[in-house]
Amino acid sequence: MALHSENLRAVFADEGKYNGFQKLMSDLVQKNEMFEYDEETGAKRAISRKDANNSVRKVFCEICGLSDEEARKNAKKRKRAIGQHIYEICEVIEDVANNKIQYNLLNSEWLDTVADYRVVSVGDSLEFTVGSNALFAVCDYSGANHDVALQQLNEGEVVMVKPTPKVIKIGKDIDLIISGRIDFDTWIERVADSFEAYVQSVAYDTIVASAEALPSDFVITGAMDASSKDNFDELIERVSAANGGADVVLVGTGLALKKINGIADVDWASESLKENLARTGIIGSYEGTAMLRIPQRLQYGDTKFEYDNNKIFIVPVVDDKFVKIVDEGDVEIFEANEKGMLADDFQTYEMVRNIGVGVAVGNNFGQWVIESN
Repeated sequence: MALHSENLRAVFADEGKYNGFQKLMSDLVQKNEMFEYDEETGAKRAISRKDANNSVRKVFCEICGLSDEEARKNAKKRKRAIGQHIYEICEVIEDVANNKIQYNLLNSEWLDTVADYRVVSVGDSLEFTVGSNALFAVCDYSGANHDVALQQLNEGEVVMVKPTPKVIKIGKDIDLIISGRIDFDTWIERVADSFEAYVQSVAYDTIVASAEALPSDFVITGAMDASSKDNFDELIERVSAANGGADVVLVGTGLALKKINGIADVDWASESLKENLARTGIIGSYEGTAMLRIPQRLQYGDTKFEYDNNKIFIVPVVDDKFVKIVDEGDVEIFEANEKGMLADDFQTYEMVRNIGVGVAVGNNFGQWVIESN
């Protein structure tokens, strides 16, 4: 336990207290069962989520030198204390935040299907070897824009995916936790969801941009009706053949996949597939080809969909996945120096994590653009 301030070392003078606090936060965020033990009798008692969040809040108050009443009612003193101790709070929560962000990224089903996800430390290799002649698309994130650059590569060539910073403002959130207005686990979930949404959005945009470089036989536009069935089947077969006969999966939003029903003859389907169609509107597989739904999101601050409901990707199930994600794996906290930007002049802080996304584009995936009838 190497804590970096005298105040933290005083709060966690008992190493068991620090280890117990880390376990409590981790269990709370991962939704594990939580227990405490009576020191005299050894009796085990379950800890509720509400009690666990309150225990986390009390430790934050202790770090900030605040009583419970001051934390809840004295906004001026609370904000001054947070400004003095924000880095100490972030130091004790950074492992929990990192683990939750990484857990979300590793357990994103559609990302796992298309992406080679690599967590790296400072000094680790950010390079990937391209297995065949391909275009390589690298996405740089700046503000609301995802700029994709393409470069031609030869077989065996090495490419680098350079991580760029993703920023989340957190100062106001810490204030809300300490004052008891939001729960710690809810906030961590939001932080992890934000990083996950960022990676998914950049990966999706990079795939869409990369598809523009595919040969015309791999990008087909057509209606989802009986007249397009042969072309759709041929595209699936072409992607499989380009990958040595590998299985493929149809990837798209729920609305996109639902439109496949227009060319699918469900008479052949098993009862379980028909039940899936009745329950979800999606048949679940297309004549033996699996489907994978991309969970749709709304664009930040808007009601527009994040992902195109008229695009279906035909993705090979292979070890050398064409999306490359590099995640430096640690969050850092910086003072944003934006006093005056918020209505209450609350000093803001930013949580930063460096993530990079690239796509190696050969004859290895396909895109079907759904044409309106």
